[in-house]
Amino acid sequence: MITSHKIKQLLWFLVFSLIGFQVNQAWATVVFIVGPSGVGKSTVVQNLVKTSAGEFQKIVSHTTRAPRKHEEDGKDYYFISQADFAKKDQNSEFIVTSNEYGQCYGLAYQEIKKASDASKIFIKEIGVDIIKPLKEKLGKQGIFIFLAPPSYEILQSRLRQRSLASGESDKELEKRLQNAIDILPYEVQCDYVIVANNINETTHHIRTILAERQGQIGKMDDVQLYLNRLAVS
Repeated sequence: MITSHKIKQLLWFLVFSLIGFQVNQAWATVVFIVGPSGVGKSTVVQNLVKTSAGEFQKIVSHTTRAPRKHEEDGKDYYFISQADFAKKDQNSEFIVTSNEYGQCYGLAYQEIKKASDASKIFIKEIGVDIIKPLKEKLGKQGIFIFLAPPSYEILQSRLRQRSLASGESDKELEKRLQNAIDILPYEVQCDYVIVANNINETTHHIRTILAERQGQIGKMDDVQLYLNRLAVS
């Protein structure tokens, strides 16, 4: 049975899917970067956007957490209240939501439509808990790349340095280390795995992957696939 919630999701999906199809298949490439804390996800995304001469565009999510030092509203995240987040979620404005360390995160349909209109490759770092729902909704249009640490020792060192810089407690550090270990098995859910030795090598591998995939991803078949999923769910 198709509920009103699913109808709202379907309308959003059709809007940005059909627009992307008309604009030189701009919606055909959506890159999601996955991996444990300390592996360099944010740095990779920032580097691709900064050095791409406008080819890449970062997708900005909504979150209820407070901004960190140097973070800007509308650039790093849309920082909103718990009440505003709940209202947007109730109105089916998010493709997917997640909860990390007690804070809510949401990826909005409108944000992806905005990136589609810009005719760019859009890129976003995500948590492992939303790989499956995003794959179900985006089909072949989503490219999921897992960044793996060169070794556990290197990852541990990176997280300890970050912990010292941010003033985290030993308990918080241990929680992050355990979370990083728990995330590693999720690499099997991604399309590609890259060992993140350094930023230049990692971004080169991502560009190579996208070059190989260029022109191979369809669109309208996935719209029909999404319709079929709604009809049976």
